[in-house]
This record gives sequence, C-alpha cells and structure tokens, in this order.
Amino acid sequence: MNKLLNIIALTLLMTQILHASGQGHEYRVNGLRPKIYDNGLNSNFVYSIIQDDYGLLWFGTLNGLNTFDKHVFNEYLTSSGYMKCKINCLSVARDSLFVGTDNGLSIIDLNTSAITNVYCDNAWGLSMMGEIITKISSPNNGLVLFGTNKGVFSYDLVSKMFEPIMFNELQNYFSVNDIIFNDIDSVWMIASNKGLIVYDDINNDVECYTLNDTLDIAINTILHYDGNTFFVGTDIGLYEFDYKCGTYDNISLVAEREPVITKIIIVDNDLLIGTKGNGLFKYNLHALDKEDIVDKNVYENILSDNFIIDLYCDNCGVVWIATSGGLGTLSVDNKAVSIHKYYSQGTKLQPVWCIEEIADPKYFIGTDVGVLVFDRINGSFTLLGDYFGMDYQPLQSYRMSTLFFDENRYLWIGTCDNGLYCFDTNRKKCFNITEDFNVKELADATVYEIVRGVGNTLWVASNKGIFLLNLDNKTVKSYVHDPSDSFSLPSNIVMDLLWDNGVLYISTSDGLSLYSPGNDKFITYRLEETQEHDMATNFLFKISKRSDGNLYIGSYINGIIVFDIENKQFVLQNDSLELNAPLVFSIIFDEDNNVWANTNNGMIRYDMEYGVIMNMSDNIDFKGTEFVPNAAEQSSNGYIFYGGINGFNVFNPFKVKVDATNPEVIITDFATKKKNYISRIHNGDTITLPDINNSFNVSFAAINIDKVNTVKYKFKLVDYDKDWVVRDVKKRYAEYKELPAGTYTFLLTASGESKQWNSEVFKLVVQILPQWHSTIWFRIDVVLIILVLFLLIVFYRKEKIRQRIMYQQELDNLEKMIKKLTFKSLQLQINPHSLFNILNSIQSYILANDTKSASIYLSGFAKLMRRLLTVSHEQLVTLFEELESIRLYLELESMRMKNRFTFSIEVDDDIDIRDVDVMPLLLQPFVENAVIHGLAHKEGPGFLKIEIHRVNKSKLLCVIEDNGIGRKKAAELNNMFLKRHRSYGIEITKQRLELMKTINDEDYFVNIIDLYDDDGNAAGTRVEVMINIVE
Repeated sequence: MNKLLNIIALTLLMTQILHASGQGHEYRVNGLRPKIYDNGLNSNFVYSIIQDDYGLLWFGTLNGLNTFDKHVFNEYLTSSGYMKCKINCLSVARDSLFVGTDNGLSIIDLNTSAITNVYCDNAWGLSMMGEIITKISSPNNGLVLFGTNKGVFSYDLVSKMFEPIMFNELQNYFSVNDIIFNDIDSVWMIASNKGLIVYDDINNDVECYTLNDTLDIAINTILHYDGNTFFVGTDIGLYEFDYKCGTYDNISLVAEREPVITKIIIVDNDLLIGTKGNGLFKYNLHALDKEDIVDKNVYENILSDNFIIDLYCDNCGVVWIATSGGLGTLSVDNKAVSIHKYYSQGTKLQPVWCIEEIADPKYFIGTDVGVLVFDRINGSFTLLGDYFGMDYQPLQSYRMSTLFFDENRYLWIGTCDNGLYCFDTNRKKCFNITEDFNVKELADATVYEIVRGVGNTLWVASNKGIFLLNLDNKTVKSYVHDPSDSFSLPSNIVMDLLWDNGVLYISTSDGLSLYSPGNDKFITYRLEETQEHDMATNFLFKISKRSDGNLYIGSYINGIIVFDIENKQFVLQNDSLELNAPLVFSIIFDEDNNVWANTNNGMIRYDMEYGVIMNMSDNIDFKGTEFVPNAAEQSSNGYIFYGGINGFNVFNPFKVKVDATNPEVIITDFATKKKNYISRIHNGDTITLPDINNSFNVSFAAINIDKVNTVKYKFKLVDYDKDWVVRDVKKRYAEYKELPAGTYTFLLTASGESKQWNSEVFKLVVQILPQWHSTIWFRIDVVLIILVLFLLIVFYRKEKIRQRIMYQQELDNLEKMIKKLTFKSLQLQINPHSLFNILNSIQSYILANDTKSASIYLSGFAKLMRRLLTVSHEQLVTLFEELESIRLYLELESMRMKNRFTFSIEVDDDIDIRDVDVMPLLLQPFVENAVIHGLAHKEGPGFLKIEIHRVNKSKLLCVIEDNGIGRKKAAELNNMFLKRHRSYGIEITKQRLELMKTINDEDYFVNIIDLYDDDGNAAGTRVEVMINIVE
C-alpha cells in the first residue's frame, strides 16, 4: 500500500501540472494577419489608421477602407458601394470622415454613409479631384488642411468651401507628408519634402525651416511634445526641433546609418518611432542622457514587416502598427508579472520546485541541480555556494523539493528521494539530517514541507509520514499510517503542514488530519466517508489560512476546499468561485484578500471586491510555464512566486487589478430580410419598418475596452422579451423574427471584467408599421366611409320615400284622371243625343205596335247601360266583358239602323278572353266612331269587323275595320253637321292610353288606316290598337 501511495505522489508531482504562458517584455506585440474579404482586412498594405467618436477604428489600405469594432474587421460599405482604391490618409471631423486617396478626396457622412467625391475649380487651375491626397490634418478652429503632392488646401467646416493655399516663398510645388496645429503659437506645422513649413492662416505668413541649406531633406512626420519642442522624423533620422530657436538636434537611434523615420507617437513616457525598413524603436522621454537610454531592441522578429507606415494609439491605449506587410498591435505591459527562464546568458533555468524568501529582494530557488539565490530587483541568479563565498556547491546533484529558512538563518532543504539537509549560512556548512539525527526512514524520502513546532522543534512532511525533530537533543519521533488505529495518520503521503494555535493541520492523500500534542491523536476529516479509500477524492495539497479564520486547501479533483475550523467541516468552493478547475495545487491570499491559485486551467486570481475570476494565463500571456505543487511562495512585501518546469514567475498583486471600465456599446449593424441599414445608429434613434419587413438582426460591440473577451452583453426587447438575454463575445447579436406590428424598445448594455453592468443603457426604438388595413387611419377611413354610406342610404331612403309619395300622388292623380276619362267615355256612350236616338227608336217600335222589337231593343239597352255603369268603376275588365259591351252596343245600333250593317268579332284561339284583363271601354270609342261616321252614311249594306290577335305574351293587337264612307267623307259630313254633333271618344281614349303608359311604363300605339278600292275610292277605315294585357 505504501509503495502504491509513493508512486501516486511522485506521479502527481511530475505530471499533474498547471499550464500557463508569459512574456517578459515591457511591450507586447500581437501580429494580426489579414483575411481577404472574410471579416478581415482587404489588403496587407495598411497606410492609415484613425478612430472616430463612435469608437470604431478605421483602416485605409491598398484596396479600400476597413472598420474594426474590437472584434472583427469589416470592409466598409458606403451608400455608393465599396471604395476600391488606395487610401493614403484618414481624418475625422465632426460627423465626417475625410478620406485621402490617389484619386483625390472623398468625404463620408458617418451618420448616413453618404459619400461625396470633392472637386474644386479655382483661379489657379488647381483641383482636389485627381490629386494624390497625402495627409489630412485634424480639425482646428473650423479648418481642415489637406496635403497633396502639389501643395496644401484648406476646408472650412462651416461653409464647406475649399481653397488652395499659395505659398509664394515656395516657387515649385511641394509634397506634404504630415500636418499638425501648434496650439501655443496658433500656427500650422507642415512636414514636406522641402522641410518644415510653418503657416499662419490668420496673417497668411509662411516660414520654412530646412535641415540643410543646400539639400532638400524630407521631413516625414512631426509631433508636438512640450512647449516649443517638437520631434520630427526625417529621411536621415530623428530630430528634436526647437521652434523658438528654429534649430534641429539629432537623436541617434543606431550606430550605423540613421533610419528613415516614418511616424512618431507618444505612449506614456515613451516615444515610439516607426521607420522605413528598420522596424520600431522606443525612446524614453524622461531619461537624462538621451543617447544612453535608446532601446536598441528593434521589433523585427515579431512585426509583420519592418516598414512601418503608420502608428496610432486608440482609446484603450493599444498601439496599432500599420506596415507594408500587415497590421499589428503593441500593448504596454504594466509589469504585473516577470517571467524567469534563464539564470545566465543562454543557460536555461532548471525546473523550480520550491522558493523561500531570505529577505526581499533575495530569494532561495530550489531546482533540479541544487539551490540558487535570486535577486528580484535586477533579476540575477547566483549559485548557493558562490553567494556565500564557498569553494563548492552544496547538494548540486540533488533535486530540491522544499525549503525552509528559519530565524537562526538555517536553510532546511528537503530533497526528492534523498531526505533532509540543513545548510548553516553562518558557518557555511551543510549537514545530512539522516545521519546527524540517525533517522534511517528519511534517507530515501521525498520531503514536501517543513514547519516550526513548539520550542526548538521542526515538523517534517514526507512521502513516508511525518517526523518531529527536536533540534536541542537531536531526537526524532515519527508518525505513520496504522490501518488498525483510526487515530493514526490517514496516509503516509503528507503534502503540507500548517501549525496554528497549538494544532498541526496536515493535508494528506487521504484527507485532512488535525493533531494536538496534548492527546497525541490524529483526527481525520474526509470529504466523503464512503470513499475514504478513493485517493482522488481526498487527495489534498497546499493549506492556507485566510483572515476569516478558515482553511483554504487545494485538492486533486474538488478545486478549492474550505475547512471550517470552528465547526470542523468541509465546504466545497469550486462552484461559488467558478474556477472550472478541479485540480488546485496551492492557494495564496494577497493583502486585499484576493485568492491566487495555480490550477490545471491556468493561474487564476479571484477578486474579492468584484467577485471576478481572472485567468492570468489569458491576461498576461504566459507561454509554456508548467507549475508544480510546492513551488508557491508569498514574500514579506506581498510578491507572489510560482515555480514550474520552465522556471518561475513573480507576480506583483498590486498591479493586477480588475478593469472597472464600464463598456460602452454601439450598434454595429442592423439588418432585415430586405436590406442592411448602413446608416449609423445612435442611442435613442428610431427605425421604422414596413409590415412585410418585420424580422431583424441587431449586431453590437463594446468599443472602449481592451479586454473584449471579458465583455458580456445583455439585451431586451421591451414588451416582447420577458427577461434580459445575456450573450458573450461569441454571440454579439440579437435576432427577432416576424414581430407583430407595434413600437418596440431595444435595450442593450454590457459588463466588463468587473461584471458590473453599465447603467447607461443603449436604447433603440423599432417601429413596425401595421398592414394598411390595420392602421388607425384605415379604420378611421372605414368608419367615415361607413358613415357616409349610411348617410347616403338614409338620404336615398328618404328620397325614395319622397319619390314614392310623389309617385303615389301622381299615380293617384292619374288614376283619378283615368276614372274621369273613363267616366267621360261612358258619358259619350250615353250622351243626350245618343239616348234620344235610342229612346226615339224604342218609341217608334211602340207606335208601330212592334212590341217585340221594342222589348228586344229596350232589353239590350238596359243590359248595355248596366254593363257600362259596372265597368265604369273598374280599372281592368276581362276581354270578354269588353267585347260583350261592344257586341250589345253594335246590336242596338244595327237595330236602330234597320240592319243596314252587320258585324263580326273574331278572337285568336290562343287567347282566353275570360282570363285576359284590359282597360274598360278602350275599344268602344273606335267602334262607335266606325258606326256613326263610317257606316251610318253608307249607301248599301255595311260591315264592321273586329279582330283580336296575340302579338306576344303581354300584348294584343286589336283591329277595327269597316267598309264605310271613309274618314275624308265623314269629315265633310261632320263639318256640315258640326253644330249638331262633335265626337271626343277617340281623343279621350288616347289620353287614357298615355296615362297608362306613364303609370305602368306600357308600350302601345293607335294606327288609323284609310282603305281604298282598286279605283282609289274610299272603301272604309282600319284602326289598329296595340294594348298591354294582364293574364
């Protein structure tokens, strides 16, 4: 069993290590390789960099314009499309981006993405269009200056007018390389191929300062440092220019030929100098001797190219390096950690297994080949023997496992498989404790920890149990695991010891034991009693006591374990600390009580103020460091040391702070199914979408924070999302599909490393219009239309009622007229003259004693009168009744006229005269007229024929034809007897028919035809009457 435990312990020490990485330069350079048209730069050649007020970075390249939102590069799309040209320079003024190209100047409205290509005619024949724009200044006093390969132009931001600036002192055209404004003297400083030009735009004065009176030496860049001091980069190196004196002083960067300087910027106290072909230099501005502090390190091994075209420091302090081979970033290191992998020039540092403070800044470093002494200030290493002036190196062939430097200046050295040693730094002598104390068990033991006990005693933890050394009498007491004794040590593999308040706390491979010398018993506590033989569950490492009085212990598979001393129980902390690291070797608390732990997932720092986990492996760029269990040490002044396979690291906890910056968010893209909105979206803006475009995506980014990977976003669409939606940097978008019509407010905020959500919430109002038939105006229109229709219907109804009343009144009047005419027609049948004739005929029969004829005549007359009186009250009578009245009348007239005429009445067989209704007394006037005017005066027998024919279902044609004297002869006779007789029957009948046509919309006609014989003599009259019938 003991052999198995030893194997496990050694395996853990050698193979269970924590990975992290580091870089010890004061600056870190990260190469960003472009990705053509794949959310990356569209060209390796980057010429200009600028950041706008919105926080977006802009990059001008050989193939156009790119933006960067701290996450991805995008080729910029203007309202007119992509800019496919070489971009030399960029400048932001108000809401406009000025873009200088080989083809002239373009101005982009950052709010709308509208682009304007500038053309300017002038009296000198110059124009901006077609000129190579080499430099654009930052705005000042409402002016922006543009440098070209032929001179300078000015642009007024208010009037938006361009003007060329004519320098009479410069007879030839000159090319402009850089332009800045000198705020102190209120003049423009222009770097050109002719030297440095100072331009006073108020007084229109020009001065030129050249490096050489005879040669044109180009000044490529200029930087205002302080007062009258400027730094200028030229074709022959770096110079300091004193504007007051007008003098140049050279600052030598290299011993050989000075490089061509392309760009200069200031970052903190350093001047960063870009060159053409010689990479990047750093020059410290606060050093007294400028020549001695020039950093000779040219970053040629880590830059994408040594031809530096532009340098730019963004709002997060990151320096962007534009080169002819790509883009890089340069971040200033805050020196929170120093990485030590070499102890002498070219000699790699052996694995560091343990570290012990002598007195800051001196430290003992235990390695594979003995002990070194490290100076934290100058980073130097000295072999232990050399440090103490010895002529040999103690224990140089042994692997160190732990160190303990006591108050008597004894260095106690635990080794791997070679027991315990003591080095007396005063006498400069090393002792083998195995021999001096006659402890054979320690001879081949691996010692993990040494702590001071009561009095002059030491507790020693090893893979063979615990040893208590009495230094006064050189006696040793050992404690080992006894399976038969539950109060013995739970395991012989003891990883750490902590002596506190008379109690020895012991971490083993099988739980935590508490030992009190008074009762001489080991009380063991395990995480799970049911798995007491599972070594992984209860394998514990380093013990640390925190200010809250509890023990924090690293474990093999349970992360950080807290042991509550008062209640004597374990509390698992992995979930609450969110370490996501089951293997924790050691735990150290800095002065702010923050937790430092080396784990299998990297070096982790838990910030107690913000409750934030920081993986130092990510934040400080460790490279290739592998940590080991016992190599953790906290110095007296707070420095934290962690050793590993490839050396060791020194952390300064005071410089490791949580970035409390509140991330400011922007909307980088708003897209729907139909279009992408290229216009810039500001906080509080409103976007209106049609009803058919009711799905959209919103992309966003945080633009004022460097550690973008720590940013989390949360958003909510008010009245749609129930809760806030939280996203990390991998999902920087919100997607909404097929939203109903309405007005929505999209809320967006972010948190950084501090995990504190920014209280300033970005608001975007999205209005989705309803379908046309769902709008309030449509509904109002519908209501109005319905109201109008209702009013029209009411008006129509009222009008119809009025018309109906009027029609009824008119109808009543017509009916009255018809009745009146009918009555008149009746009167014509029984007028006094007719009655006289009839009565006279009856009298003549009586006087002639022809009682039979008189009786027949009188009976017929009575029937006729009765029938006429009956039909006079009816509007319609049957055709049978009408024809019967005519037959009675004709019989009476024939008797009166001594049977001088005969008559016939013929009806078509398809006409049922008893089922057809006609107007009463309609044909009688025509019949009467034929008898009185046609047959009464005829010499010889007369004949009257009445025919009824069906024209169609609703019309009858009535024909009345006689062989009388004709209308002409009758008229002559009528004129002779006018005073005696006037006939109105036919006219009255026509009037009746006209009235019926008006009332019933009936169609009729009366056609009177004169008949003639072959000789042209009158042969009678034919009357045709078309009437409507009702069946």
